[in-house]
Amino acid sequence: MGILASLFFCALAFSGTLTPSGSKDEYKTYTLEGIYQRLDSGAAGTKTVFAEPTSNESTGHTVNQIMDKAPKVDAANGAGASDVGQGKTFWGLKSGAGWGLLTGSLEANTGSPLSLNDTTTDVSAGYYIEIDLKKSDSDLSADNIKKGVTIFGVTGTYENINTKASVPKTGQKTCWQMNVVNGTAIVNCGDANHVAITASQDGKIQAGVAWPNTRFVDNGNGTVKDNLTGLVWLKEAGCGGEKKWEAAVNWAKALLSGQCRLSDNSNAGDWSLPNIKEFQSIMDYSGGIGNPPSGKFSGDMGVSYWSSTMYHTDLLKAWRVVNGIQDYKSIDSLHFAWAVKR
Repeated sequence: MGILASLFFCALAFSGTLTPSGSKDEYKTYTLEGIYQRLDSGAAGTKTVFAEPTSNESTGHTVNQIMDKAPKVDAANGAGASDVGQGKTFWGLKSGAGWGLLTGSLEANTGSPLSLNDTTTDVSAGYYIEIDLKKSDSDLSADNIKKGVTIFGVTGTYENINTKASVPKTGQKTCWQMNVVNGTAIVNCGDANHVAITASQDGKIQAGVAWPNTRFVDNGNGTVKDNLTGLVWLKEAGCGGEKKWEAAVNWAKALLSGQCRLSDNSNAGDWSLPNIKEFQSIMDYSGGIGNPPSGKFSGDMGVSYWSSTMYHTDLLKAWRVVNGIQDYKSIDSLHFAWAVKR
């Protein structure tokens, strides 16, 4: 009986009313759903007075779901104070002192944010207040960038119409001297005995842009690329056969992969007849007579080829190349057709 009395007395001593003694605002609290929404979207949330839910009332998200939304330690990728701009607040994901609401300390070596400049390609660690590179470097403008090229969001408009075109070498390395008895004879361009006649010859001067060490490359798909001009030629130089000029133009325009041993996935319209300057660019004059480089192309090589260039004073004539020499012929005459891609 003594023990029961003691328990009863304690119960009376520690019992009390559940009715709040003050204002209801003192007993407002966030709900679990409010905490979930704070973690999920940053919503401020609202404190409410606790009320026992009805049997049909949903309590929102579970404690496990709330825990899943809570930040987790990420030692590998979590940002530290030195990774975040000075004075900026963030939630650190590193354990220990790197966890929780922190303030960034990242600054430039000078103690203030850096501004990009146009004097160096090297930049120090830090954050940058300048986001418009055009303000940092006045040379970053459309008229200083080649037309069609975009650098740091600035698309160029520059077209240098005054730039001199680079003329390639002819390939000729020999010199000639007229011999009244035996006719023309090849002589050493560097022979002191022939300086007077060889000094101004092409074989001696060899003016122009030097040919690449490997000028013509067989692409293995029925095409040959000229590394000097960037033009891509049909390897089967005789595939087009002899045609009238209009037929030659149409043949080149319709050429596509699967024809003339092509396997380059080209489509009709990718190819065309070369213009007269493009034709001249491929000629090798090392042997005196201009011809396409020996051994680079296959098929029945023609002697005379149509170009796509019309003769401007007579539209019934077009330019052709024959043995490296250009002249014009009636568009109804027959000459070989070749094709080039640009």
